[in-house]
Amino acid sequence: MAGFRSPFMKAGVSLLMLFALACGGGSKSPDSTIVPVAEVRLNVSTLSLNVGDAQTLMATVLPANATNSAVTWASSAPEVASVTNGTVTARSQGMATVAVTAEGGKTATCVVTVNGLQTVAAPTFSPAAGAYASAQTVTLSTATTGATICYTTDGSTPTTSSTSFASPIQVSASQTIRAIAVRSGWTNSSVASAAYTISIPNTVAAPTFSPAAGTYASAQTVTLSTATTGATICYTTDGSTPTTSSTSYASPIQV
Repeated sequence: MAGFRSPFMKAGVSLLMLFALACGGGSKSPDSTIVPVAEVRLNVSTLSLNVGDAQTLMATVLPANATNSAVTWASSAPEVASVTNGTVTARSQGMATVAVTAEGGKTATCVVTVNGLQTVAAPTFSPAAGAYASAQTVTLSTATTGATICYTTDGSTPTTSSTSFASPIQVSASQTIRAIAVRSGWTNSSVASAAYTISIPNTVAAPTFSPAAGTYASAQTVTLSTATTGATICYTTDGSTPTTSSTSYASPIQV
């Protein structure tokens, strides 16, 4: 038997080699290797926003060459802070946790604090409300930067549809100015009010002379009068300035 050589031995070796090639030569190419996600990070872990504000969070999947770098976003309280593709929008006062999740359940979180709406400072008036003997030019202002002042002058309550303050208000008669200050994303200010009483003294019409001043060839009888009913005329004839203590006109003056 030792000297026996099967006619199939050579063929068997060939079959064995083919089988080895079929089973052992099938390794995957390097390009198809799957790289799993090790972790996901966020650029911040806490965030503070005012109602109406929005800010985008940045997520980083590691390693950078991970085969699947897709992430999903979620908020623990979307009514407080919602999130869409990483953009967090503050909805109402409170706290929420925004989570980003990558392949394999790898997660990073950011605690979002949403502050309540701030209130715009009420308008102030210059000059202040009060009684004046002359017309006034009133300026309105607010300590809140970026706010718009809306006002009325007829005593009605101002709204965002009322006249916007752009230049000083001329007050020539008694009236009340009411105003509010508003700013987007803020609570409107309380209504501020200023009452102005304007009491401008009446001016008596200046006296007139008849006959008029001039050169005459004879003595004249001069009559003084004023268009203001009930007024008293005081006069002098020596060139001095008349006062209320000067002679009161009662009858024509002989000149």
